[in-house]
Amino acid sequence: KINEERKVERRDLRLGQIDLRTSQALTQQLEARRQVALALLELDRRNFGAAQERLGEAAARLENVQKANQAAVAAKPQEPPVSPSDFAAAITQIRQVNLVATPDTGEQRERLLTLATQMDAELSKVAPRADSAFAPITVAPPTLNDVPQLIGNDVTKN
Repeated sequence: KINEERKVERRDLRLGQIDLRTSQALTQQLEARRQVALALLELDRRNFGAAQERLGEAAARLENVQKANQAAVAAKPQEPPVSPSDFAAAITQIRQVNLVATPDTGEQRERLLTLATQMDAELSKVAPRADSAFAPITVAPPTLNDVPQLIGNDVTKN
């Protein structure tokens, strides 16, 4: 019985670890998208250096997720990848952007907006839906073994 319980606990731990890795990957991808939005704001403020740094940060975050994906698949091919989305094209596009100080930033802004739209489309595949993001967690009611009982001056489990 103890061995079976141990197997169940290990399975639950493994599933929890997979869930955690997936959540961390999604967080990194969403943060990369936020960095692209911040780069757009910096571009509007005509702060080209800061905008380029934001794009570099976005690319670095997406690259980290890609590396984690590859490492997870290489380590355990039977388990799902860290992130089902693929941002390889977005990484390449971000790395190719070279923001230059010009009087008219319309073309550069349009390029960043297109990139943000593509990232949004990719993220919409993996982001949780609003109605399921905070699904209620049901907890089993305690059994008689979980209810403390007073024995003498000590409260112990049965």
